[in-house]
Order: sequence, then C-alpha cells, then structure tokens
Amino acid sequence: MPSSGVWTDPDYIVNAPELAAREVRKIKPPATIMVCSLCDPYQPIEARLGITRKTLEALFANMEPGVKVLILTKSDLVRADFDLLEEHRDKVELGMTVISLKANKYEPKASKPNNRLSVLREAHRRGIRTFISIEPWIPGITDPVEIMKATKKYVDWYILGRLNYHKVPRGFYKRHMPEVIDFVESEGIELFIKKELRREMER
Repeated sequence: MPSSGVWTDPDYIVNAPELAAREVRKIKPPATIMVCSLCDPYQPIEARLGITRKTLEALFANMEPGVKVLILTKSDLVRADFDLLEEHRDKVELGMTVISLKANKYEPKASKPNNRLSVLREAHRRGIRTFISIEPWIPGITDPVEIMKATKKYVDWYILGRLNYHKVPRGFYKRHMPEVIDFVESEGIELFIKKELRREMER
C-alpha cells in the first residue's frame, strides 16, 4: 500500500495479491522479501480490506523454497494473521519498529509500544521468528540498550539505524555505539547495523 503523500492515508492496490503472485515467481533463492520498509503494511484500512493478508497468502503459495518474507510493522493488527504466519513460520519473520518503550510524539498513529511488544511475545510463543527495528535512533528518545534489555527473551535479532535527514549532534552515534556493542557482545545478541550508522562509526 504506497503512501498518497500522508502515511496514514494510503492508496491501496486491490490487485496486489495477483501482482505479488506473478512477481514472486521470478525471484530465485536465496532471497528475502520485505513487507515493507517504506510504508506500514498494516494500515487501519487493512482491518477492512485484508489486502496484506491476501498478498502474504499469494507470496507463500508461489515463492520457491529458500525465499523468505520479513514483515515489518508498527501495528498490532498483524495479530489477525497469526494463524497464517504460524502455518508458514519456516518462511516468515515478524518485526516491529520500536524507537522507545514509551509512547512518543513521533509515532502518534502507531500502536502503543507495549502493544507492539505484546505482539512479539505472542509470535515468539507461536514459534515465529521475531525481530525489532530500532530505527530511527533519535537522541533523547531512543535507548537501544534499554529496548534490547526489555525484549531479548522473545526477540531473535535487531536492526539498528541512525536518524536521517535531520540534524543530530556531531559525534552522537560514535559516542554511544560502544555501549551498544558491549551489551550486544556480552549478551550474544544478533544485531544488524545499517550502513548509514556504520559510516558514522567509521568517521
């Protein structure tokens, strides 16, 4: 569902499942499909239309072994599809974007952080591999170590990324990354650091 200019007022593509079924047949393993990185796949309208669910069904039915789907959302509406994800748990991982354990002004339309974490706990109980995207890392709002400490028992891996397109105090990430790296290494946590943040560390 691409944005029409306002993230919470999406255009929807009614034939998305048919398009997904056709295009996924062209993908050769190993490969990963992200649903989705630019706009939330579980917008409120999904509760009425079910397009994301139908699209996932089309992907699972038509993709080759060795292709997997990563779902990334900020919405607890994904609960409605737990039966589907559990059925295909060898092909799918479920992630939530979490930039703070507390509600904040940057995510006014998203499900509350506690609700997102509850979704991940339940997914983990169902045998679905889980992840958290800690992105963007916003100074004064985001504490990656705090988030990992609170969730590491039911989250399999993490993504960490910087705040882009806005000014961040010079050297902020380089000063704070050692604490994150020390914690990750001490706990044996799987962490993917996005390339923009890696560049900050290398400067």
